[in-house]
Amino acid sequence: MLGVLLHAKGDYAAAQACFEQSLAIHMRLFGDEHSDVAQDLNNLAVMSRLQGDDVKAESMLRQALAIRRRVYGNKHMETAQSLNNLVAVMLNRQEYSGAESLCTEVLAIRRELLGNDHPLVAQAIHNLGVLLGRMGRIAEAESLLRQSIDLYRVKLGPDHPDLAGGLHNLGELLLLAGETEKAEPLLGECLEIRRRSFPLATLERSRHFKRLAAA
Repeated sequence: MLGVLLHAKGDYAAAQACFEQSLAIHMRLFGDEHSDVAQDLNNLAVMSRLQGDDVKAESMLRQALAIRRRVYGNKHMETAQSLNNLVAVMLNRQEYSGAESLCTEVLAIRRELLGNDHPLVAQAIHNLGVLLGRMGRIAEAESLLRQSIDLYRVKLGPDHPDLAGGLHNLGELLLLAGETEKAEPLLGECLEIRRRSFPLATLERSRHFKRLAAA
């Protein structure tokens, strides 16, 4: 808990030290096949990403995923969380083909456990759409991103940052596809949501932000 607080305050060195201490304690108490060990590995992976070491982050996330599969099984929300976090790192490393099956698995788990209209299902649909867009599968990506946007509108309301992120990513996809007229209203709506929700300084820092949601 202290590590999470320190991370939120931006004291990353102290947060990493706490997470490393927590991992050592949990491994000594429980061995290396425990849910707390998986969470510690996940937290340390976040710290590695912040330091630009995606290789180390991916290794720890794969360890955490393997533990959660053994502890919780393949159809569990904690397993889906590990898969989702691993996808984010793989996207950053441009490991697109390997990430697709993981994205699809996240979506299948969440649909089975939460139904078809839960915000976390919308998030999984959105992330798969982002991935397919980066793979050049524009039509499939557009369809998925529109599905996620429709769900975000219903489940999260008109001013939620996830809706803004979905609108931004769909607008950017359409721009890359040369569909300027279709992209413009989406990007305009995204801007208006962020103007209502964030101060101008935050908008300036995030105007090129491409959102990949992580649970």
